[in-house]
Amino acid sequence: MDRNTDREGGDGLRGIIDSIPVGICVFRRRGDDIFCISANDAYADMLGLSVADVVGESIGAVMTRIHPDDVERCRRETASLLDERHYTRGTYRLYNRKKDRYCWLHLEGKLSMKPDGNHMAYFTYTDVD
Repeated sequence: MDRNTDREGGDGLRGIIDSIPVGICVFRRRGDDIFCISANDAYADMLGLSVADVVGESIGAVMTRIHPDDVERCRRETASLLDERHYTRGTYRLYNRKKDRYCWLHLEGKLSMKPDGNHMAYFTYTDVD
């Protein structure tokens, strides 16, 4: 049985993750930047984009979607990923391309250090609009 099929022959882990009504996005450092390496459908839908649009994006590209009045607060609050807690949370307006407007999203993030020394940042997003 592979990871994409559950014991009953259903969609498996990927199908389960894509059906969760919360946006999930995972970031990893590559060189001097941080990139999205995986995202579920709910996260992409909250931005009015496809998963293919968001996977591979830099954190800088993500920040361009945040409402200008929220950007500095978001930078300040997400910097807490680097303190001893390795955790952040906040509510910000992010631009949804399909709706052509900003929508309020609540995010929570956790930084995790892997045994190989890589850092992964896991974020969940909830639509609170």
